[in-house]
Amino acid sequence: MAGLVHLSLDWQLGRAGTPCVGLALSSILVLAGSSESLYQGIGQLAVYSLGLGIPFLLISLLVTFSLSMVKQVNRFFPVLSMANGVIMVI
Repeated sequence: MAGLVHLSLDWQLGRAGTPCVGLALSSILVLAGSSESLYQGIGQLAVYSLGLGIPFLLISLLVTFSLSMVKQVNRFFPVLSMANGVIMVI
C-alpha cells in the first residue's frame, strides 16, 4: 500500500511541476550559457538546483516527522475514539 502512495505522490509532483520546471530551467540554461565566465554559469545552475531541491528535502523531513507523530498518537486511538463518540452523543 505504501508503494502506491509513493507512486501517486511522485506522479502528482511530476505532473504539477513539469510546466514550471521546463520554463525556468530553459531560462536558466540560456542565462548560464550566455554568462561571461564558466564559474558564473555554474553558480547560476547551482542556485537553481538548490532552490529546486531544498523544498523537496524539507517536505521529506516533515513527512518523516509527521509519521513518527502519528505512531505516537496511535497509542491513544481507543481513548480518542471513545471521547469522540461521547462528544457526538452529547
